[in-house]
Formats: sequence, structure tokens, C-alpha cells
Amino acid sequence: MLFGKNKAEQEEDTESGEDKPKAGNVDSGNPKMDMELTRIKAQIDGFAEIRKSNSERFSRISEQIGELRGMIMDSNKSMGNVEVKATRAADLVSSVQPEKLMIDVRKVEGKVEGLKANIDSNDAIMKDIMRSLKEMRQQMNFYKGIEQVEKLNEEVKKELMEIKKVEANAKRHADRIDTIFIEFNKKFTDFENFNNIVKDANRGIKRLESDFDKMKVKLEVKEDKKEFEKLLDKFNQFEKHTTNILNLLDERSKQTKDNMLNDFNRIKQKVADKFEVNMNSENGKKEGESNGSENSETKTEKPKKKGIFGFMKKDENKETSSNDSKEESSSN
Repeated sequence: MLFGKNKAEQEEDTESGEDKPKAGNVDSGNPKMDMELTRIKAQIDGFAEIRKSNSERFSRISEQIGELRGMIMDSNKSMGNVEVKATRAADLVSSVQPEKLMIDVRKVEGKVEGLKANIDSNDAIMKDIMRSLKEMRQQMNFYKGIEQVEKLNEEVKKELMEIKKVEANAKRHADRIDTIFIEFNKKFTDFENFNNIVKDANRGIKRLESDFDKMKVKLEVKEDKKEFEKLLDKFNQFEKHTTNILNLLDERSKQTKDNMLNDFNRIKQKVADKFEVNMNSENGKKEGESNGSENSETKTEKPKKKGIFGFMKKDENKETSSNDSKEESSSN
């Protein structure tokens, strides 16, 4: 409507400009009046030229506004697709569930502490036995009969053999606990690396968000098509990087879970060998059920691995084809 009004005003100005010089040619007979009339005529002509230039400027501005609207619509579509992809990336990172791994690690730590408590109790028993042996040696001075001394000697030998057996068992269990503790430290370092990878993925997502903000600012300032294609290439490279990171995270989580289960079974077998109790017959069914449930959970938890920005290339081809068609139509 505004531009229609401007055109109508231009036509009226041209008509009035054509009529005014005809009226200005009439002499009034007063030179001062003629000078004023010529000055007013010159001002009116200047205003008409200014209005013409303004109308041309407004027409150019309207064309630029139409182009900007088209670009803003395209940028809004691309930003919507990017937001959907970013939410998918966040869901994939949360599906790894590092908190469950921390819970399993804490359970293993509790079991190791329980074994340390058993070793401490064995050490206390050894100290009590040594104390009783010292008391027996003091009492040996009061025995006078040879037979009693021989009996006591045999009993002491038996007790010493048992003490040596207990010492050997304690040393063996201490060595096993040292090896378990070393393996646990290795697993914990692997878990820390896993957490660092998750943090790197989060940093990459934040970097992606900042790149999108930059892209939005550049689109508002009318960046060229080549720079937009460069940004798309960067996003595709980031897609490959994030998919590799997620694959590594899945493999690490599976390996840590399997290793923790194997360590738990090994510790349980060692405890069973120590106390000469068959725990597999009692807990075999429970372990089978737990393993079955864990396998079912892992099966259900495995997400279908898709590229986070897998369909960015298709959108890019569509955008390039649409831009080419627009350029051809504008050239025609």
C-alpha cells in the first residue's frame, strides 16, 4: 500500500511539475513578485526531485526486505533441523548412563573393603595365638613330668602347623587382594577416561551451539553461500567425530561392565575357596537370572546408531538446488 501511494504521489508531482512551469511563465508585472514566484518554483522543483529519489529508494528497500524475508525463512528452517539434531545428540549422551557405572564401582570398593576386614580379623587371630603361645611357654617352666612335656610339645607342634597354615592363607589372600586392588585401580582409570570422553562430548555440543549462534548472526548480516557451505562441512566433520566418540563410549561401557562382573565372580570364588563353601550351587540361579536381566537390559538399551547430522547433506543439496533455481529465475 505504501509503495502504491508513493507511485501515485510521484505521478501527481510530475503532473503538478508540468503544470507549474506553465503557470510560472505568466508575468505579474511586479519584479519582486516574479522573483518570489521563481524562487518558490525552484523550491517546488527541488522537492519534487527529492520525492522522486525517496520513492526510488523506498522501492529498492522493499525489494531488499523481500529478499531478507526469504533468507530468514530458510535460516529458520535450517535452525529447526539443527535443534532437533542437537537434542538427539544430548539423548545419546544421556543413554550411556555413567551413574550406573559409578554405582558398580562403589559396590566393588565395598567388597574390597570387606575382604580387608577379613584380613584384619585374621591378623588379630594370629596375634592372639602368638600371645597364647607366649603364655604356654611361661607355663612350661612349671611342668615337671616328661610325659606332660612331650604331650605339650606335640600339641604345640600341631598348633604351630595350624599357625603356619593360617599365615600361608593370610599371605595368599593378601597377594590376591593386592592384585585385585591393582586391577581395580586400572578399571577406575578407565572409568575416569570414560568420564573425560563424556565431558569432551558435552564440550563439543556446546561448541556446536556456539557455531550455530555464529551462523545465525552471519545469516542476519547476509553471508555468502560459500561460507554457509563451509559451516555445513564443519558440522558434518563434527558429526563424524561425535559418532566415533559414541561408539567408543559404548565399547568402553560394555568392557568395564563385563570386567567388573568377572572380577566379582573371581572374588566370590576366592571367598568360597577360603571358607570351603560352594556358593555357586546356592547363587547359580540368581546369577543366571541377573545375567539374563542384564543382557535383556543391554539389548533394550542399545539404541539404533544413527548419525546425529546424517540428513544434513540432503538438506544442503535441497538448499543448493532451491538457491540455483532462484538465481535462474532472477536472471531470466
